[in-house]
Amino acid sequence: QDGVANVNLSKEIITDAYKYCPVSSGGEAMALNAIANTLTEFDAIKSVKLTIEGKTQGEIDGRRIEEFWGHVGLPPVLTRNESVISP
Repeated sequence: QDGVANVNLSKEIITDAYKYCPVSSGGEAMALNAIANTLTEFDAIKSVKLTIEGKTQGEIDGRRIEEFWGHVGLPPVLTRNESVISP
């Protein structure tokens, strides 16, 4: 809507991330940039708003939504970041 893609993720994005690999601040930033950069490949999408189970803040299974993976945090809106794209 109005150039913003609203993406609702399941709680497992924050509750299960550590089960598969340790997540660093760089890994968290890269994941968020990957989501934004992938979706903004579509001309109609200029930014991305992520929600988890329909929320942008609060707690799910002991994890704070706004902390995301505990390093960078969940920004209000994600935008394209071409500086992280390899040639």
